[in-house]
Amino acid sequence: ALRDYLGVETVIWLGRGLEDDETDGHVDEIACFLAPGRVAALVADDQEDGNWERLDDNRRRLELAVDAAGRRLEVVEIPQPPLGRHPDGSRLARSYINFYMAGDGERSGLVMPAFEVAGDDRARRILRDACPGRKVVQVPAGDIVIGGGGIHCITQQQPAV
Repeated sequence: ALRDYLGVETVIWLGRGLEDDETDGHVDEIACFLAPGRVAALVADDQEDGNWERLDDNRRRLELAVDAAGRRLEVVEIPQPPLGRHPDGSRLARSYINFYMAGDGERSGLVMPAFEVAGDDRARRILRDACPGRKVVQVPAGDIVIGGGGIHCITQQQPAV
């Protein structure tokens, strides 16, 4: 029914979103296509982390999936930022996946979050290498995340006139 409604050939269904995610598990926190056949997936390094099982399940689902052309997906693992907390003590849904891809061709870019932590540069390098030809720029996203959501959430596409 979803394929018919959306007019698509393939749906890849992921499991759960991030723990304490204000967006109730929107996919833009956990995975995003970078190019045909290539998808970025948020992963957790610490098996004790409340997101580890969720993110590992999503990564495995992506590794087993095929796209509409029947190709296995190339999964680019993006490490989850270190744990951050809201002022009330609840977990922040931090993700480097919640980025905005701008334009195509030689003037294209990718605007991604920075959380002023050691993992910021590593995540930027991984996305830069996975998106050749795109200028990758990080912007501080702590206040956006505290408000709920991320860069992709506040840069939703506008329909063409």
